[in-house]
Amino acid sequence: MDSTTCGFQTALEDFLGDDAGDQVLTYARTHRAAEHLQGYPELLTLEEVAHLLDTETHEVLQITCDHALPAIEIGATIRRYRREDVHNYLHHLSEKPAPDLR
Repeated sequence: MDSTTCGFQTALEDFLGDDAGDQVLTYARTHRAAEHLQGYPELLTLEEVAHLLDTETHEVLQITCDHALPAIEIGATIRRYRREDVHNYLHHLSEKPAPDLR
């Protein structure tokens, strides 16, 4: 069996179904929050946070509006996110139970 992530995901999908591999990789991503933030600056852009959360920028803005992820507002349209706040948000996600794998 191929030991790459793609090979692992393909084998898992063959065993558990089409979306199981994505569920496992998403779960692993949120459980390794500190590793994802290594090398990032102290203040992150909206696009950087969206990349880290593997989502779109409008989803990050929704999370910000819901007060789940604080942002520093610079003017009307610019937001920056403290690396520590993003780390705490990812850590919060990792404390939630794993998604059902059927």
